[in-house]
Amino acid sequence: MKPTCIAARMWPRLTVAVALVASLTLLLAGCGGGSGAPSAPILSLTLGYYYVTATGLLPLAATLGDQVQLLAAGNTAGGGQVALTNKATWHSSDPAVATVDANGMLTARAAGSTQVSATYGSFATEPLTVTVNAPGATPTADYYPFYQANQWVYTGTEVFPAQATPPETLTITTQQQVVLEGRVWWELQINYTDPKTPPGFMYLRHDARGLQEVYYVRQGSENVAHYYYRLQEPLTAGAHWVDVARPEHYWDLLSTTASLTVPAAFYEGCFQVREHDVATDGTPFDTIAWFAPTVGLIRTETTAPDPVTGDPVLHSEQSLLRAQLFP
Repeated sequence: MKPTCIAARMWPRLTVAVALVASLTLLLAGCGGGSGAPSAPILSLTLGYYYVTATGLLPLAATLGDQVQLLAAGNTAGGGQVALTNKATWHSSDPAVATVDANGMLTARAAGSTQVSATYGSFATEPLTVTVNAPGATPTADYYPFYQANQWVYTGTEVFPAQATPPETLTITTQQQVVLEGRVWWELQINYTDPKTPPGFMYLRHDARGLQEVYYVRQGSENVAHYYYRLQEPLTAGAHWVDVARPEHYWDLLSTTASLTVPAAFYEGCFQVREHDVATDGTPFDTIAWFAPTVGLIRTETTAPDPVTGDPVLHSEQSLLRAQLFP
């Protein structure tokens, strides 16, 4: 089961406790299934995808090869919804561009545009416009490879004054592709050693500018999408880029040829990136991240200045223990 309402922006835990929280509405808790007619009378049929924000259900922009789960819901007289994804019949006006299987899984097959809809009995959804783009340049794709069920396992510690906590394992798994603000993103789930710690989620994609992340910030009664790049062109040592919404949050590409040994292996040709940010209490901190080609994130270290000397003090670190990557 997916989280019902909350998805957190989380980078491996060395970013301290400054993660912003996004409130995303889950259209349905599942994709339907089972057999027989719904127990409640259906008044209309709605097409959607998992996360629907205040912006609403936007036309879907995908890239050739993307696969996104669509949903069909029957609206009842009491204002409720009945999951009908696996009971509905799915249609694409141009199957050469995108197809939808009996389970509501959309697959982008060729550049172009198509209208996707679902029917159930005498009810039909409003069509969803799906635009499929040909793959463009993705200069950072090799430094964080996304594929279904890719998994990275890390080991590290949280360091506090005068003591360090026991080693903690952190696991990041590529879950699925989802639609946020009309674009397809990879959803990555973060799990911790302690089963009582709820999983976190982050939403990443590669485009022509680099490795982009989206998260949501509460502004008044709405959740507003916020974007920035964890890696950004030009991918040359000395490159500097800034979070346009928060100028105190910025990155520097320190090296494109770094070497590093972690428990998993020895890696060469790594990107070494320093991220600078400010915690909610005003404390500045830096996170150094290493990205290895064909593997992804292999190590992170977070430091904050000592309140007396001002010298950097290690607060947390994680190193790659093993990776399972497809295809």
